[in-house]
Amino acid sequence: VVEPRFPRTALGPGGGMVCANPGLAISRWNPGSEALFGYRSDESLGRPFDTIGAHAGEGSTVTAFAIADVPRDRLMAPGGHVVEFEGRRKNGDIFPVEACFSGSTGIDGFQYGVILRDISARHRAVERLRYLAEFDALPGLPNRNPREAHPDAVVAHDSQPPRPSRAPATQHQQLPALHPPAGPA
Repeated sequence: VVEPRFPRTALGPGGGMVCANPGLAISRWNPGSEALFGYRSDESLGRPFDTIGAHAGEGSTVTAFAIADVPRDRLMAPGGHVVEFEGRRKNGDIFPVEACFSGSTGIDGFQYGVILRDISARHRAVERLRYLAEFDALPGLPNRNPREAHPDAVVAHDSQPPRPSRAPATQHQQLPALHPPAGPA
């Protein structure tokens, strides 16, 4: 059941497809997965699914995702179960991955199917939009949005006593003495 269903679904551009057996060993690996992770099919088949995930202490900023932790009813639901996790390429690079996990029961037991996409470009676009929303593009200075987004910082900043900042006051009559007119008087 899994074999004919997933290859037709996952061969779109930029996506990878991985299937795993009941023991969570990789049983299918398409060319898209090879492009995403750098492992050839013969290197990945039979290896644990966790091979492609980043783990704590390897430069990952999030906890590792475990496919076994997803309840089977979620995996079998229409549309599967979509999550983001950090993947690890063969060369050690860590990158954000969007994965749609699904499963089905077959002759060999419960089978897992995963459609994978590298979402690095989406994360860069989100960071760029955040920067543009929080900083004035011309001088690169923060605008008011970060103050509104972090009111605790504003309260802490506003609770500090103001620093005196006055320009020296002069009377209008003193201006000619400060700046004598040019030419004959």
